Order: sequence, then structure tokens, then C-alpha cells
Amino acid sequence: MIELLVVIAIISIIASLVIPAVSLSREKANILHCASNLKQIYTFAVVYSEKDGMGSFPLGAGSRPARTSP
Repeated sequence: MIELLVVIAIISIIASLVIPAVSLSREKANILHCASNLKQIYTFAVVYSEKDGMGSFPLGAGSRPARTSP
């Protein structure tokens, strides 16, 4: 009986260490997914605006916006 309680205690300690790491990695994956979606939207808008040569997507003074680091 004591061995069973020890095993349950060890499993609960390991679970308490692993669960925060999994949630943190899940949040980072969500951030990367959103960044990828924004990049695809931006690429679509630039390609669409340059399709007719009119530049209908406002980018500023004729150049691409400055890249910022997260």
C-alpha cells in the first residue's frame, strides 16, 4: 500500500513539472501560428496591390514597412 502511495506521489510531482511546460509551449505555438497568418495576409495584400501596377495597398512612402522584432 505504501509503495502505491509513493508511486502516486512521484507521478503527481512529475505531472506538476510537465503541465506548465506543455502550456507554455502551446502558447508559443499559438503565437507562431498567428504570426504566420499575418505574414500570409501581408504577402497577399502586397501581391494583390502590385498585380495591376497601381499599388492600391498603402505601404507608406513607396516601400515596405520596417520589420519589428517581437
